[in-house]
Amino acid sequence: MHNSPMAAAAFVLSIIAVVSLLFIYAAVPLGALAITLALLSRGRSRLFGKAKTAVTIALAAIIGSCFITGYSFYRVWTDPILKDRFSRFLDYYITYYSGTDNTENEYINPGPKAPVQIHGGNFT
Repeated sequence: MHNSPMAAAAFVLSIIAVVSLLFIYAAVPLGALAITLALLSRGRSRLFGKAKTAVTIALAAIIGSCFITGYSFYRVWTDPILKDRFSRFLDYYITYYSGTDNTENEYINPGPKAPVQIHGGNFT
C-alpha cells in the first residue's frame, strides 16, 4: 500500500497547488483535493511517506495562498495610494464593461482625480 495511485495524485496536486499559490481560486481547491486524496489513500492503515508529504505541501499552499490574499487586501485598504488606484481601476472596469459612467456617484468618486498609469494605460 506504499505505492498508492491516490497518494501519487495527491502529491502531484499539492505541487500544482504550490505553483499556483498566488491564485486563491486554484490553490485552495487543489490543496483541498490533494488532502482528500492523501487521506483516502491510507485505507485502514496510517499515512505513508508520499501521502504525508502531500498533506504537508497542500496545507502550506492553502495557508500561503490565504496569507498572500489577506495581506493584499490589507495593503489595498490601508495604503491611500493603492486604495485610490484600485478605486480608479474599478471605476474604469465598471464603465468599460457596463457602458455606464460612475462619476455621478459621489461616494465612489469623491472628487477630481489626476491620471494614474496602470500597465501603460492612462486612467482618469
